Amino acid sequence: MFRVLEIQEPEKSPERIELTCRLACVLRGGRRAMMPAKDCPSESQLLHVEPTDDGALLEVPENAPGMFLFNGLTLRTALIPWGGEVFWEQSRLTFLQEAKAKKPSALVLLAALAALLALGFAVAKGAPGSSPVTAEVEAPTLAAKPQPGCPDTDPAMAQRRAREAERAARVKREQFAFELADGARAMALLAEAAACYGTAGLADERTRVEADLDAWSQRVSERYSAARLRLQVARDQGRATEALAAVRELRRLLHGSPGPYVDWLESLRRDLEIKQRKAGS
Repeated sequence: MFRVLEIQEPEKSPERIELTCRLACVLRGGRRAMMPAKDCPSESQLLHVEPTDDGALLEVPENAPGMFLFNGLTLRTALIPWGGEVFWEQSRLTFLQEAKAKKPSALVLLAALAALLALGFAVAKGAPGSSPVTAEVEAPTLAAKPQPGCPDTDPAMAQRRAREAERAARVKREQFAFELADGARAMALLAEAAACYGTAGLADERTRVEADLDAWSQRVSERYSAARLRLQVARDQGRATEALAAVRELRRLLHGSPGPYVDWLESLRRDLEIKQRKAGS
C-alpha cells in the first residue's frame, strides 16, 4: 500500500504526490508547491500534511492565514480519513491509500491491443443507421425545484436537518468547480434547508438561505447558458471539437435530470464523436 495526495485546481488535471513524510505547502515563484516540511523555513509554510495509519493529519500553521473546508466545516486542523477530500485555496485535496499496481502481463496487453484494433475497424466502417443530429430540442431551465415542505415536522428535528442540509450544500458548492452536477445538488440542498428552517420557526434563517439559494441558482444558470451558447456557436461554425466539449459540459450540468434535451445531447455526443474519429483516421 502507498499513500497519495491528489491536488486538483479547476479546469486542470490533478497532480499526484506520494505521501512518505510530513509535507508543507509553500510559495515558490508565485506558485504553491509541496515539499518536505524539514526542508523549508517554518514562516513560509502555508499548510502541513502528515500521513498516519488512520488518515492524513492536515493543519494550517499558526502563522498562516486561511482555513480549509472538510465535510462542510471550516477548520484549521483535522485528521482526514483515507479517501476523504478537502477544499483549500480553490483546490481540491484528496487523500488516497492505494495498492501498488501490478504490471500487466503480455497476454493482457495483446488482448487490449486487439480490442483497440477492433474498435478502430468498427469506427472506420461507421455506426449502422447513424445520421447527423440536426433538430435541436428545447432546453429545460436549470433552477431550484420548489421544496414542498421539510421532511421533519418536529421543530427541533427540522432545525437539525436544516443545518445538515446547509452544511452539505456548502460542500457541493465547493465541488462545483470540479463536478458540475453538484451545482444542481447544492440548489436542492439549499431549498431543503430553507424549508426546514421555516418549519423550525426560524424565519430569519430561512430568508438568509433563500437569498443564498437565489444567488447560487443565478451562478449555475449563467454557467448553463454560457455552455448552451458555446454549443450553438460551435455547431453553426462546424467546430466539432468545441461542440463536443460544450455537450459534455451540459450533460454534466444536467446529470440526473432525464428528459428530451438530455436524450438529444446524448445523440449529439455520439454523432460528434464519430465525426471526430473519422476526421482523425
